[in-house]
Amino acid sequence: MSGLDMLKEQPLTSAKFLLQRRITGARMRAAVSACIALTRPRAVDTAAVAQVADESEQLKRRGFCMLPGLVDDTRASALRRYLEPFKVRYPYERALAPFSADDPPPHVHTGFYDVAAVVRAPGALEIANDPRVLAIVGRALGAKPLISVLAAWWSFPHEGPAIQAENFHRDVDDWRFIKLFVYLTDVGQGFGPHKYVPESHRSQRLLKIARYTDETVLAAFGENSVHEFTGPAWTAFLENTYGFHQRTSTSACKRLIFQAVYGLSRVPYGPARPVWSRAEAPMGAALDPYVNSVYLS
Repeated sequence: MSGLDMLKEQPLTSAKFLLQRRITGARMRAAVSACIALTRPRAVDTAAVAQVADESEQLKRRGFCMLPGLVDDTRASALRRYLEPFKVRYPYERALAPFSADDPPPHVHTGFYDVAAVVRAPGALEIANDPRVLAIVGRALGAKPLISVLAAWWSFPHEGPAIQAENFHRDVDDWRFIKLFVYLTDVGQGFGPHKYVPESHRSQRLLKIARYTDETVLAAFGENSVHEFTGPAWTAFLENTYGFHQRTSTSACKRLIFQAVYGLSRVPYGPARPVWSRAEAPMGAALDPYVNSVYLS
């Protein structure tokens, strides 16, 4: 979606979003986000301190932390089975009609599910609102997390050069934000594993918002600087994606991933208005109204 499209659909949210993207320095962004966090509701740490302390420290220091036990194979399979019948969209070509993930157009690399399908997927809201996740993210944000985006998408096998997010890049979605990734298919070599450069979220190198080649990033951070996330279909991790990362292209098999984005503000990638109600959602009454306000009325 272009900046002009975003401004038309969500003018105030998009204006704030585009403004914060003009500030790319890690230190300046940290200072501004700390001030903004003071204006947001306080984080409520409902998880046991011992359970999240190490993961919180890893996220702060390395820019990511693994979340073993967050999702099991049964829950991952249920999510995948629910989503599979729905059609997906290619976000880089809005005129292209929705298509089946089993038969994507040859030139298409990814297919995203509609937001209404994702939020209703069994377990999606429960995973995104897991007390352990909210506790870790709340510490990282310095405020109560706001779920600004819920998404699920396929990466399709293809040959040829990397395009879009298959290149290394920094996300600049909000002044301060953390993303939850959950694999819904097994991801090994050739299956499009996610890659991340540890500690790059605090680095002042390569600050321009752009797509970078592997060679450029490795030259800046070192030949052995990249961490690769492989694992079975319940692998889950939190990541500060202001640090350098990429969705590697897949040549062997398609890959499905679920994502929740937590931040200090709404972003134009999320819905302009709630798409479901807390009264209808499973466990809706137990879900924090502020945390879920973008998606639930």
